[in-house]
Amino acid sequence: MRLPSIAGILAVLAVLLATGVSGLHAENDDVLRYPGSRGSLFGAPSQGQPRRQQTVQPYGSGYPGPRGPAQPYAGTRYPGQVDPYYDPRRDPRYAAPERRAAPRPPAARATARRQAPAAAQPAGEPKKQEAKVEITTRIAVFGDSLADLVADGLSDAFEDAAEVEVTSEAKANSGLARTDVQDWPKAIRDYIAANDKLSVGVMMVGVNDRQPIREGDETHEPLSDRWRQLYGDRVDAVAAAFNERKLPFVWIGAPPVRSERLSADLIAINDIIRERVQRAGGVYVDIWPGFVDDENRYTPTGPDHRGQTARLRSGDGVLLTSAGARTAAEFAVTELKRIIERKRFDAPAVAASPETDPAAQQAAIDRMIDGAVQPLLEQGQVAALPQRPLAGPVVPLTRPEVAPGGVLISARPAFDADTAALNRRALDQGIPLPSRPGRADDFRWPR
Repeated sequence: MRLPSIAGILAVLAVLLATGVSGLHAENDDVLRYPGSRGSLFGAPSQGQPRRQQTVQPYGSGYPGPRGPAQPYAGTRYPGQVDPYYDPRRDPRYAAPERRAAPRPPAARATARRQAPAAAQPAGEPKKQEAKVEITTRIAVFGDSLADLVADGLSDAFEDAAEVEVTSEAKANSGLARTDVQDWPKAIRDYIAANDKLSVGVMMVGVNDRQPIREGDETHEPLSDRWRQLYGDRVDAVAAAFNERKLPFVWIGAPPVRSERLSADLIAINDIIRERVQRAGGVYVDIWPGFVDDENRYTPTGPDHRGQTARLRSGDGVLLTSAGARTAAEFAVTELKRIIERKRFDAPAVAASPETDPAAQQAAIDRMIDGAVQPLLEQGQVAALPQRPLAGPVVPLTRPEVAPGGVLISARPAFDADTAALNRRALDQGIPLPSRPGRADDFRWPR
């Protein structure tokens, strides 16, 4: 067989190459051609060749319409060409119906977030209305900025008790040393008069009270003798504002702070408050142990109300964090619950009236017994009862006690010669007594 010549082989290859390039150009003509352009990247078509209908569109340049050619996507920046930044997840044509809905305004989102999701009810059943819990205990917190934080802690502590309401009436930078910032006795009286359903009052001041107290034209330095007297009188005035309305109150002491000098002064201020509050019949709550370490020094961290180590103090070393406010409130929760339970179950005993006076009750019981026994005594059915004397024998407390023989018990005991010698030998000289046969100190051998 005669091999074809090199020229024939090259001619066949040229024909095949021309046919492939032409087919490739025809297949991708509608893909690589810009709309409105007169040709493709490979050159313009011949004058007699008609433009064939576009049926296939590259991914990202359009979407297939119903039974028709691909519709161009007006949103692409590359019409008729593949968009290198195309993302179908951002294409609104392929988004879910709920995602195409208009977003709710911020106010509607906030309202929906505050509302609890309601459980779906069957169509035939009527809607159940939630029972409203009546508020039976109202607690008002007065004091400085620390009192405002403790009020938040009390609200968290009584979160499960829907019948308890905690209100903060605190004012920052206030105290008892300066009445120009806030006159707390007057403010408390006004609040109690406007809120007759108040159950318990809580007071907490002290951090801002390391200031001079003015008395007329004279100024007294902090913790001086006269300053202590005036400060104690102002504590009594606050306690009197609660006692005038027979309202129980709890006074929370100030915690330690980062400044050692201020902490030392707060100890003295807390002592003044404790003495005056307890004298007035209030409850003093000491929260100092919850904010110190083993050496009784200020610490910013410590165990919270759950026993977990947390940061209790803020960066300034004075205020409390949310965990610290909850810890401070936990000290007062026990006393507040005790007061609430006493007011709930022992209300008649709290009100001072003749009917609840113990002496009056005992006299009424005696009259009842006499009225029941006296008719029986007159009829002779009951023997006469022995009369109890009104008073017992008079015993002088300073009379010295005597023995039956008339010798004072405190007199020195008399010993004979042998006993005195043994006592002097054992107690004065330290020589042990001789052992006796059979006694525990008998170490003779053999026995």
